[in-house]
Amino acid sequence: MPESIKLAWGPIENVKNYTISYNEVSSNAIKQIKVDAEENSIKIQNLNKGGTYHFKMTAKNEQGVSDFSNEILMKNGLPERPEIFKISRRNNTATVFWKSVANASGYKIKYINKNTGKENVIETNNVFGYRVKGLEYNVPYAFSVVAYNGIGLGEFSKTKTVSLSKKVPYSPRNISAIRQSD
Repeated sequence: MPESIKLAWGPIENVKNYTISYNEVSSNAIKQIKVDAEENSIKIQNLNKGGTYHFKMTAKNEQGVSDFSNEILMKNGLPERPEIFKISRRNNTATVFWKSVANASGYKIKYINKNTGKENVIETNNVFGYRVKGLEYNVPYAFSVVAYNGIGLGEFSKTKTVSLSKKVPYSPRNISAIRQSD
């Protein structure tokens, strides 16, 4: 079943048009699309689901054609599963950090109050850490993260459970070390 990828770029002054060149890694056949200067994104359709593609582009004006942009390698599929590597606690907040994954355009955090079963999902956009506010003390919360792109949601990470406590001291901060000689 054919799929699509949205390609976006920053606009450039004094441009007549852009040319996007792309090909599937498994093929040497390069396709090109011309785009008007007023546009700064395009949906490239009829791509093979699961296929991996190279994309690069040039800008053109009356003086000539630019060098190629950086090349982007993109798999036309769901993003991989992120991994939570740290949850920091402070007062009634928990900051969740995860490893970013390929093919993700954004992330969502799901957390569940294990006492009530209430589930919340937060849109975090394209970041690798997010502070969840308004949590209750002495309540276990199960956190997981999912990556998404234009095709859909990937698989949620393994859950990490934390409880906030007034009795747990803050983590030491702003630690530094200076080498000294005797």
